[in-house]
Amino acid sequence: MQLALAKLEKHGSKGEFTCQIDAVPAAEWDQIAGDFEDLNYDQIACYSAGQWGDRVSHLLLRRDRIPVAGARVAIITLPRFSRGLAFLRFGPFWRRRGHDADIGMYRAAIGALVQEYCIRQGHFLTVIPRPNPEFYQQECRVLADFGFSIRRPFPDPNRYLVDLSLDEETQRQSLDQKWRYNLRQALANDFEIRLCESDADVRTFQSLHAGMVTRKGFYNADMVHLLPELAAQLPEGSRPRIVLAFHQGRAVVGAAIAILGDTAYYVFGGSDNASLSLKGGYALQWWIIKWLSGQKVRAKRDEMELSRLELSRRLGVSPRMLDRYESDSEVTLQRGFRIHEVLGEEVFLPVELFDIPLDYAQPQDEISLKYSELGFRVQEFRKAPFDVIARQDRELIFTEMGKVHPEMQSLSRLLDADNLVIFDERAPKDKDLPSMRKEEFLELQEARELVKFLREF
Repeated sequence: MQLALAKLEKHGSKGEFTCQIDAVPAAEWDQIAGDFEDLNYDQIACYSAGQWGDRVSHLLLRRDRIPVAGARVAIITLPRFSRGLAFLRFGPFWRRRGHDADIGMYRAAIGALVQEYCIRQGHFLTVIPRPNPEFYQQECRVLADFGFSIRRPFPDPNRYLVDLSLDEETQRQSLDQKWRYNLRQALANDFEIRLCESDADVRTFQSLHAGMVTRKGFYNADMVHLLPELAAQLPEGSRPRIVLAFHQGRAVVGAAIAILGDTAYYVFGGSDNASLSLKGGYALQWWIIKWLSGQKVRAKRDEMELSRLELSRRLGVSPRMLDRYESDSEVTLQRGFRIHEVLGEEVFLPVELFDIPLDYAQPQDEISLKYSELGFRVQEFRKAPFDVIARQDRELIFTEMGKVHPEMQSLSRLLDADNLVIFDERAPKDKDLPSMRKEEFLELQEARELVKFLREF
């Protein structure tokens, strides 16, 4: 069913609005919804269908044929009554990725929902806005303008928002003192925490969840049984990820998380009895916070509109290894160059080389001794693209002896350092290669002579 909504012009921006009611196939819906920053699982087709069955209705709002908002609504009625409650949780989605947020779109979507489910179908409409530090209050004001009122105010102390833009130390300090105390105790218990994706891992998590529900005496309304279906049917970016924490080789606590738009959700959790005394939940959640904070590779992949498989092929690694890179994993120098070439420098965490403590042992090599004589601090290396690192104030020089490492110049550019190649005899005629003969280097009298020479390149 499709309706022309001329009356919505006053609620939103300019353009012709049309509204589709229960007319979008589930797979297409989830693909469309994945293009919005304010998506969550309650507004995903295969999740809402698993939760509400055939009681779900959906509305997709288009402007000039382009989807601009949508909502999945549970229709709850009593037997033999056609009218009841239209229940909308954490919707509608309206902030399209790559576009400025226009609150007029939210207003238009609410107007369409009121027109369809209240005026045309005769239901009461209940809306629970999505928690968001920037847009929650704006949405509440729009709802108030339409005549909605808060019928049952209640605090929700179990829902927290974490600012993932904070660095690790600031993030830790932002936590409650008691939480930090428990975290310190948890981290002393030597957990192994990792992303898991096998069918066996999913079953392990489901078992942890079931054990937790039984132990706490909860009524289990969670849709944990949908995890395999969500992983199989959703677009790649919307699929749940399983994180398990192991202690002495046994999984003791886990979580299912999902990155949906601009927010990562802790969807389900589970733990066994051992996790309580070990405080495993604190270690798990802290690991998840740090992992999410380091998702620069994934963000760049989304920006470039590359699938997981496409990017892994460009980097010359397996999809599983790409997952490790997206988990803020360390990489080899060679692989780091390739990632830098494909994705750019913004996916790397900045490293302040001058703040790294190095073991400045007594120089042994003649070149190192000369650097020391010129006032540099010197570190000698083996099995690296350079033989010597020399520091003086903010000057950093990578030095090679008698060879040109193919990755040396790339490394210098990446780390904003100078590089120098010293040859025993005549240096090759390469205008782009800072090089000199060993004899020339040993004749230097002051550090500024060397710095001046390097600046010419």
